[in-house]
Amino acid sequence: MRRRMPLIRPEYHPLDRIPTRAVLAAVVYGGGACGGEVLTVSAPIPQLGPALAEVWRAEGAVTREQRGDIEIARTGDVLFGVVRRGGGPTAEITAAVYDSIVGAVRSAGYPALWRIWNNVGGINELEEGMERYKRFSAGRHEALTRHGYARERFPAASAVGMTEPGLLVYFLAGRQEGKQVENPRQVSAYDYPPRYGPRSPSFSRATVVGDELIFVAGTASVVGHESRHAGSAAAQLEETIENLDATLAAATAGRKASAGDLTVVKIFVRPGTDPAPVEDRLRAVFPASMLLEADICRRELLLEIEGVAVLPKR
Repeated sequence: MRRRMPLIRPEYHPLDRIPTRAVLAAVVYGGGACGGEVLTVSAPIPQLGPALAEVWRAEGAVTREQRGDIEIARTGDVLFGVVRRGGGPTAEITAAVYDSIVGAVRSAGYPALWRIWNNVGGINELEEGMERYKRFSAGRHEALTRHGYARERFPAASAVGMTEPGLLVYFLAGRQEGKQVENPRQVSAYDYPPRYGPRSPSFSRATVVGDELIFVAGTASVVGHESRHAGSAAAQLEETIENLDATLAAATAGRKASAGDLTVVKIFVRPGTDPAPVEDRLRAVFPASMLLEADICRRELLLEIEGVAVLPKR
């Protein structure tokens, strides 16, 4: 009997060989044409390594539709969506985008938000005296809490910069609720002290779906709530790997998963940071990875890592 594949599975493929069979959506970093048979997100974030596409495979017929300003592809089990907004007041734009996302997934019948990727133009720039990431966090928090999302239901997420203004958000949602997981080495993001902004970041460190899928949020060199190893990419990488190990261990009690078990990994390196000193270490730990250049939510952080683990079914 053929084993059924997980609800969703990420893969990396060369840009000139993006598959179309059993594909829900694809994400192309560094820009590129959208449209065609597969829903394709064009993310203005440069790649530093081989040009790859992030491909999300799923079984079953794929239906594409537009709900307001959100473009959607879905199967019977999982929904992928993308929304883009231009420049303007970041908190207001973010709240409106998240209002649209919650409305779309609930009306479509996929109310469980699993993973959200936020790309914020000028994420570290000041906007009316406050860093734009903090304004983004405020808008996201207001929208999610307004729609009844408590801290235990915040999905795994990441927020990095992009080379164009505005906000680009893509996300995965399902009919099946996920389980939110925190990292015991870190203060939960939603409990950060006020110095990190008027509203703490509203996300979990990981979301576990079923017995196989683990969506790990953007992870960096933070212990407790403090950034560590300013100025050293190598030291930040080691701290980040420890955080990934801790998060995956918490997400897989009894299965002893670690950073090396991630099926795919995205590594964001801050512009101006030379990745050469850490490339051998990255390849050793993360053989299936994509290297990108983007600003990160804290100015002192030089890199951020996220990933998805697809584990053998128990």
